[in-house]
Amino acid sequence: MITLKKVLLFNLIIAILIILYIHSNKYFYISNDQVIEQVEQLNKFNLEESVSSKNPTIVRHFINNIDINSLDIENLEIQNKKVKDLIKSPTLQVLLFNPLQLNNKINIDLYNLFNKNLKLISSPLSLSLFNNNYINFTKNQTKTRILQLFYDRTYIHILSGKVKCYLFHPIQIPNLYLKKQKNRYMSLINTNKPDMEKFPKYKDSEVIEIILRKNTLLYIPNYWCFYIESLEDSVFMFYNSDTVISKIINLF
Repeated sequence: MITLKKVLLFNLIIAILIILYIHSNKYFYISNDQVIEQVEQLNKFNLEESVSSKNPTIVRHFINNIDINSLDIENLEIQNKKVKDLIKSPTLQVLLFNPLQLNNKINIDLYNLFNKNLKLISSPLSLSLFNNNYINFTKNQTKTRILQLFYDRTYIHILSGKVKCYLFHPIQIPNLYLKKQKNRYMSLINTNKPDMEKFPKYKDSEVIEIILRKNTLLYIPNYWCFYIESLEDSVFMFYNSDTVISKIINLF
């Protein structure tokens, strides 16, 4: 005999399967357009509309509740070393750390501020347990390696300075010589001095260049590759969020 409890359980399972199907389709979807969308003022509706198109999106005036000067990040400590001293090191080009690494009571306030932003821009299905926030201090004329990330959503938020972001549509992947490292792929190419003899396909890659300034937010769809060049000493934030579904997908 079919009871009400069994009917409700069956309907719940069907609903979960439908959500899984829709979300996984969105996760794997790659737009054929090689365009950059722009949003002047961010709200949840226009953000979700841009994200669903799976095109990189620039938010020109992202509401910034993080005051770099008042938080005095440079005087905070990471593993008993002051950030400002680490930055001054002549051998250091990029300093990347999670706010939870800070050895200072302000780290709780700082982390809460970052999470407040992340709640605004992450998927309704994302879980804070899977969020990964990173602060980047980069020196002028520094270039990162080419990366491909697989989070459900990835954003770059410029807190100070100015950077140029180089974006590669997924169809360019064969030209980028990527190698898997944990939950990301990193190119073997040195972006400062590309070795065209060793990586001949790289010269055939097509790239989109974007200038990002303070208070600008950039959404990078999964499967897109990118690297960043600092046009002056800069501080920017990576917001990375995952859902249970995207986390499971990335295990394989």
